[in-house]
Formats: sequence, structure tokens, C-alpha cells
Amino acid sequence: MGLRAKFNLAILVAFLVGFSGAAVLLHLFVQNARTQVLENVRIMMSAADAVRHFADI
Repeated sequence: MGLRAKFNLAILVAFLVGFSGAAVLLHLFVQNARTQVLENVRIMMSAADAVRHFADI
């Protein structure tokens, strides 16, 4: 195996490790964002429900 092939293999491995790490971080960020949005939606729906029940009285 020549020097060029070893260098290309090392660069490929480094790219794959970096790309995999970025994919894991992105998945965690998306999951966290989804959780926060659902929490905000629950709060807003609870407030809207409270206003609706208050107006019914």
C-alpha cells in the first residue's frame, strides 16, 4: 500500500468519525428541540383551556 493510499485512508477515516459525531450531536439537538416545543405547547394549551373554562362561567 502506497503512501497516497494510506493518506487517503486516514483522511477518509477522519471524515467518517467527524461526520458520525456531527450526526449524533444533531440528533441530540433535534430531540432536545422537540422536547422543548412539546413542553411549550402543553403550557399554551393549558392556558387556553383555562381561559376557555373561565369564559364558560
